[in-house]
Amino acid sequence: MKPQINVFDADESDKKSTVLESNTNTAQDDDFELWDQHSEMLREQQGPMWGHNSWCKPSCIPISSLKVGECEDTDESYLLSLPMTLSSERILFFFLYSIQLVESIPEGLTYPAGSASFMSTFDAWQSLLSLANKTIDIASFYWTLRSADVFNHSSSWQGEQIFQQLLVAGTKRSIAIRVAQSSPTQAQPNIDTEILIKRGAAQVRSVNFPRLLGGGVLHTKLWIVDGQHLYLGSANMDWRSLTQVKELGVLVTNCTCLAADMAKIFNVYWDMGEDSAQIPDKWPDSYATKYNFDTPLRVNFNNSQFSSNIFFSSSPPPMSPSGREEDVDAIVKIIAHAEKFIHVAVMDYFPLTIYTPKIQ
Repeated sequence: MKPQINVFDADESDKKSTVLESNTNTAQDDDFELWDQHSEMLREQQGPMWGHNSWCKPSCIPISSLKVGECEDTDESYLLSLPMTLSSERILFFFLYSIQLVESIPEGLTYPAGSASFMSTFDAWQSLLSLANKTIDIASFYWTLRSADVFNHSSSWQGEQIFQQLLVAGTKRSIAIRVAQSSPTQAQPNIDTEILIKRGAAQVRSVNFPRLLGGGVLHTKLWIVDGQHLYLGSANMDWRSLTQVKELGVLVTNCTCLAADMAKIFNVYWDMGEDSAQIPDKWPDSYATKYNFDTPLRVNFNNSQFSSNIFFSSSPPPMSPSGREEDVDAIVKIIAHAEKFIHVAVMDYFPLTIYTPKIQ
């Protein structure tokens, strides 16, 4: 089992407000410190499960499961995907229905000869920027792509380049860029997105989890380009996620059925980023999905002879419209269906001590 991405071959029988507003919410700063700076946060909570006085805090929305099905809902044809290993001089060619793992390997970390290697996160993002013709939607935790956001370092050049390409896309290429991010904090003011707004390069909305649910952050990292290409992974919009931190994700190209379903998740964030937004008692049908563990989307990728079953999960439950598999359910079901092994790779692991009324 790959970290954050779970892949299963289908059986033969299955084939057929703005960031410019000041934010001094100390509770949100606490959540930010917990999830990205390893600060200890053990709270005793009482009351109802969800809400401002709840004990179950919606700490993140990782969209952590991708269960890999032929895309029966579209008439699109399948062509061969021919990915090439990228360097600064090489070109990546995409055909229809391509999926591949991408990763960030910290500078100086080397592996023995013959070890598996994948496209870099930097090259994947560059590919999406080059493929973009009309729209780019990005959901993110925080933004520190420029070295000035953290400290000057020679390895920040990849983040700087992505930021400059986004500026050019939004100001000179007439590409409509939308960013849904976690609300800025004193620890992370998100200067990058402030610049994008001021330069007219992007529309930006911040999702205020403390106001909506009493706590938590938007922890998702995803890109959707032109309604047909997408990235989903662990990398923040941070130059360190490109050159200093080990990250893993997937790049999907020319798959409108998957991109459309991912767009429903992004639209939840985008709409909840309105200043007066409130989580509805029942989400409108336009946000609903029919793809989940029991009824996955069937897709044939990379001209493979095998079909794959795919669905996206999300959390917390109040922000998961009808049909959307919740993260915890997806993880438990995948564990329960394991036949030979379970491999887990995480940054931190403390499921029994965070956001529970007492240590279990």
